[in-house]
Amino acid sequence: MSGPFAAVISYVAGKIFAAVLPIRSWNIGGYEFSLNPGPFNVKEHTLICMLAGITGSTPPYGITVVLTLEKRYMLSLRTGFSFLFILSSQFLGLGLAGFCRRLFVYPASAIWPSILSITAMLNALHAENDTKPGISRLRLFLWATMFICFAIVHWAIAPILYYSNVWKSGHLPIMGNSAFDRFAKPYNITRVFDPHTSRFNLTAYEEYSPLYLPISFTLTYILGFAFPPALVVQTILRYWPAIRRTVWSNRRIAEEKEDIHAKLMRRYPEVPLWCFLAIFMSCLALAIGFAFIQLDVDIPLSAIALSIALVLVFIIPQCYIEALAAQNAVINVVAQIIPGTLWPEKPMINMVFKAYTLSTLRLASNFVMTFKLAHYMKLPPRYTFLTVVVAQLLSTVAQLTVKMWIDATVQDVCMPGQAAELICANNQVWYTASIIWGLIGPKRQFGKGAVYYGPVYAAIAGAVLPLVVWWWNRRYRGPTWLKSFNPVVALSGPLNIPPATGINYSSSFGVGVIFRMSH
Repeated sequence: MSGPFAAVISYVAGKIFAAVLPIRSWNIGGYEFSLNPGPFNVKEHTLICMLAGITGSTPPYGITVVLTLEKRYMLSLRTGFSFLFILSSQFLGLGLAGFCRRLFVYPASAIWPSILSITAMLNALHAENDTKPGISRLRLFLWATMFICFAIVHWAIAPILYYSNVWKSGHLPIMGNSAFDRFAKPYNITRVFDPHTSRFNLTAYEEYSPLYLPISFTLTYILGFAFPPALVVQTILRYWPAIRRTVWSNRRIAEEKEDIHAKLMRRYPEVPLWCFLAIFMSCLALAIGFAFIQLDVDIPLSAIALSIALVLVFIIPQCYIEALAAQNAVINVVAQIIPGTLWPEKPMINMVFKAYTLSTLRLASNFVMTFKLAHYMKLPPRYTFLTVVVAQLLSTVAQLTVKMWIDATVQDVCMPGQAAELICANNQVWYTASIIWGLIGPKRQFGKGAVYYGPVYAAIAGAVLPLVVWWWNRRYRGPTWLKSFNPVVALSGPLNIPPATGINYSSSFGVGVIFRMSH
């Protein structure tokens, strides 16, 4: 359930219940409560939105891994393995989020544009302000930046490379999320991988075929190489002084003028850091435990530890780009290169490492965003914390239960050619990526002499691009469009392809322009 949809539905339900529920109190065990304590208010509404539409709305990456292992690698996973894996990957991010509040919740400069529309809708529904609807100039500029980059990459560069048959792409679909062999047929993993022994057959691979990708998929990987170094360099160039002052002292909070939200939130006690630390350590124990429940999957503890260490490197850059530009840090390539290099020919390890890294990073950022929403709406932090915990527990249990029910009732779900087209496109992307990075490995796919050796140099270009923009802006002090240009936002634009397609980008940008022009 999306945030706006949850906001509208819960508003109608809240008003109905406020009108029909009896206005009286009950006393159970000395605790007095009422089902209808007063009019449905904006704070109750915000908590419902957090529970239903923000924190618990996105399917866990762990579900994707479990489905891919069961459906494509034909593994029979125990329920305990799946539950502990999904639960730990969902809550590790919450443990880290508490340590980011000083940087991304309390300061007024941490805007978080992605939640401004929710706050405007909530306030408008409860008539607490006269917020003008529509799309802000900042959001429109960010959309325009991403859309232009998408258009350049997929509407200009991709056709040129495709019709020039670069990387043999002219024999494949121009856009897709599957891998192909040298005969332009879907890559047959059973010819190079034995699911019973979980071993890669190098001789069969050399006799069969290298792996080829549609040009759109290849360009996404090129941008994936460029994005992580660009994100780190951009964060250091623009935000390192603020990070240093905040982490090692309270100077930034003291220097930055308190806004009205911070002043009003002083009345509420904060959630102590030990609560977040306790969740983090508990989930770390669960992550260690799940690795021993099913030994045939062979997940080393060092892989889990290294994935969390990678999150610690990127969590501040991720929160900065989302707090200021409403974009996610897409570090899929890094999260696959590392396990693919350290544990070659182990696709299961690769997927688990990737899930822990991406899930923890994304959810840590989402939790910080939720605390910022509570900051805007003047919710007690401890109520917000409890809501987040309950939402994640419900989400994990519900989605795992639904997954088991669908497995039992729908034949061949998440498999190619499924009768009702329930093929799970995102699972196909993860499966293809696990073949590329986990089974065949980065060296055979992107190493020297391999088919896709050239794209690895995009990492250097990604590190240099923010330096060039930073140098230009320092040299030329006058107003230029580069003053507002964020190279990280531009690079992140096309990274959702696949599974997204061009219609997703063009339609969303068109709707944004129409709404902006109409207000």
